[in-house]
Amino acid sequence: NGDMASGNPPSSWTTPQGQWSLGTGSSTGNFGVLNNSDFNSDYYAYQDIYGINNFGDDKPVLSLKKQGNKVENALFVLDRSIFDYEQDTLGSVFVQDYRVSGLSFTKYHLIFFNTFFSKGFFWAYFDNKFTGDFRNYMRSFLEFREINYTPINNDFIFKSYIDEIKKDSIGYYTKVGFFYERPIEKIIGKPCIKPYQIKYLEQISEELKSQNTDYKVVLGPFYNQIYFDETDLKILEKYFGKDRIYDFSGKNEFTENRTNYYEVFHYKPSVAREILKRIY
Repeated sequence: NGDMASGNPPSSWTTPQGQWSLGTGSSTGNFGVLNNSDFNSDYYAYQDIYGINNFGDDKPVLSLKKQGNKVENALFVLDRSIFDYEQDTLGSVFVQDYRVSGLSFTKYHLIFFNTFFSKGFFWAYFDNKFTGDFRNYMRSFLEFREINYTPINNDFIFKSYIDEIKKDSIGYYTKVGFFYERPIEKIIGKPCIKPYQIKYLEQISEELKSQNTDYKVVLGPFYNQIYFDETDLKILEKYFGKDRIYDFSGKNEFTENRTNYYEVFHYKPSVAREILKRIY
């Protein structure tokens, strides 16, 4: 489950000896908090976000507040798909921790129980266990990439991808069907911020301002090179301030080079480091 893997429940969000996560980015957005004005030390909290019901309501920010934490610094990294979700997803991978979402303990754990006993998971698991083979149908159930999670930064490292790149970088980036070709013309995404979501943005903005939080919003450099819609951008500027928003969507030096990505969903930590250098 993404929520648990990335540091939920909220009581675990403040991590000693932490620092800014130099995350690999994603198509779903990230939420970062550094609890001290000293950029290089003290505490930070990091939370993956899988939709507007995570970012677009005040759960992450207010959960930190309820824990007695004053949010001095905050960094939001997102893309337009974060506003595509109409409600909390109940899938086992992205469902929020029940202590944050308000979902009952029983219903939360039933989601995982039912997942294990549905859609042939155990058939695929025991097939692989006894034969050692990985068949195409197993891709829906089993993860064969090696992904490591760091205990302090709470980041995930795509070890399998890294090993492949080290072994044959040219072959990796020329694999058929792995990196699709982007259109030559400029593509602007459709407006995606819905009217009901605006109130959540306003609540987040008010909470950040009430705590005098030094915050920044980054629109990530995603592989699809789709520009953030101007209407949506104006809405974000209204609530978070134009001077606090950094737009890396569309075509730019990061997105033009496919070697900045592990695949079409995640850019590399080197890109994240460069962005952090530019905005801080």
